[in-house]
Amino acid sequence: MLPTEPREQKRKPAAPLDPAWVTTTTYTVTVTPTAAGWSLKIQSGGSATCRHLGEVEDIARERIVFYTGMPLERILIDVKRV
Repeated sequence: MLPTEPREQKRKPAAPLDPAWVTTTTYTVTVTPTAAGWSLKIQSGGSATCRHLGEVEDIARERIVFYTGMPLERILIDVKRV
């Protein structure tokens, strides 16, 4: 067998991530069916309505950004149907 030599690294190690970009917050959105669509109760963002469930996350994010000023990329949404 040939003696083994340590392999050279081909890439530099990644720089540590900036915590300001990593930190996210999860907000709970409770949705209730209504005759016209869905009623949303948004944690830290008041309430809203929408016609389709596919719109819930977008509307909730817009409200949360408006009320808290938090950047969109840091917001996670947890949708709970009642």
